[in-house]
Amino acid sequence: MLKIAVDCIEVNVIYTGTKETLAALRAAGQMARDLHATIKVLVPEVVPYPLDLNAPPLAEAFATHKFQTLAEGQRVPTKVHRILCRDRESACKQALGAHSLIVIGSRKRWWKRAEPRLAAALRRQGHEVISVAA
Repeated sequence: MLKIAVDCIEVNVIYTGTKETLAALRAAGQMARDLHATIKVLVPEVVPYPLDLNAPPLAEAFATHKFQTLAEGQRVPTKVHRILCRDRESACKQALGAHSLIVIGSRKRWWKRAEPRLAAALRRQGHEVISVAA
């Protein structure tokens, strides 16, 4: 019998803040259950230029624990990928596959936030982006 490997559908959540990401994870969890998919949380951590790219401001153990705690409680397999970078938008573009499904949490504010700009840039690249209000 011939078995064909089928790529698993993946719902990507981009970390934009604790409250925002929790709202995005709730929405992504429901989507992932309905689609029989997994969740990948991308955590682009911007390292300022005076610091070495391999020396982020948050300690590795603390950051890993913080982001793993956010992902706990999902009823579908969830992986967390911490990305050390200089530019969040470029890091997200490089970490995503072609035509990815992405959920981004944001808050309504009277001033322009980075999340809508990131969502627009990812849409221009051909990704399906869903914004969720926190």
